[in-house]
Amino acid sequence: MRNNILLVAGLLLLIFAVVLWNWNNTQHNVAPTNTSLTSSALMPCHVVRSAGSIYGPQLVGNCKNAFPSYVASFNGTATIPDYIYVDRFGAINNSFTLSWWMYPTRIGNGVTGAYPWSEDIVDIYNSTEYPQIYVEWRGDSSFNLNMCNGFYYNGTVDCRESWIYLNNSMRWIQVAITYDMGNYTFYVNGKKIRKVYGGAGLPSITISNPKVYLSYLVPYSTNAVDTVFGGYMSNVQIYNASLTPSNITLLYSEGISGAPVDLGSIIGWWKLDGNANDYGGNNYTGKLINGVTFATYENLS
Repeated sequence: MRNNILLVAGLLLLIFAVVLWNWNNTQHNVAPTNTSLTSSALMPCHVVRSAGSIYGPQLVGNCKNAFPSYVASFNGTATIPDYIYVDRFGAINNSFTLSWWMYPTRIGNGVTGAYPWSEDIVDIYNSTEYPQIYVEWRGDSSFNLNMCNGFYYNGTVDCRESWIYLNNSMRWIQVAITYDMGNYTFYVNGKKIRKVYGGAGLPSITISNPKVYLSYLVPYSTNAVDTVFGGYMSNVQIYNASLTPSNITLLYSEGISGAPVDLGSIIGWWKLDGNANDYGGNNYTGKLINGVTFATYENLS
């Protein structure tokens, strides 16, 4: 009888040990739950932030908050410019936000007022290929915002402009421009730029079927350096709303692969991580013109 009791007790201990081992092994193979951003290529993006989780049904693909593998590389050659063209995306109605990361490979001498060249970065056109919003990186280390009213003056586009000067020693820069019915703000690396030049008479902009060019302003000369951008670009986002300062700060803090911060107003999201796909969920995929290439990000950081 005693031997039977010992045998049963031994079996119970063995069963308990096996169950404990399985439980412990399972726990060590469970992924951590505090991942900043997770996603699935077949499911909507799941963006986890300190303010709470957000599920974006219109955001698809890889939305993790990590460094990209690749970034778009533009050669800056005006005779055969390479650029990205999107022939349609969402609508802009008097309010918008442009955001992107860039690494210019040609930097001016930093002298205020110098204007040896300018390079177009993000250009937005209407359905008839008329440029209505375009942003330039200039030879005096400044950004220039141009907003055009739809008319030509002496054969050229009639635009109003405003600009800011930067420290030309920067490498990767996150830039955001917000606009709402005449009020605009420049941000660099999440911080508002206080001193802005020009800007008188900026027109309201409404575009029903906008097009976008990255690194090239099409209507101008193709034999001058002042139409194309030379360098690297990543994570271009366009919203049809003017984002708040806190949202711009959040967008910068999430890093070069950060997902959109306002899922209700994002109308185009081109990560440029090896392709020109639109990750905003509307399939506004860009076309790679004249052999746009992609550079390995880790070699540039």
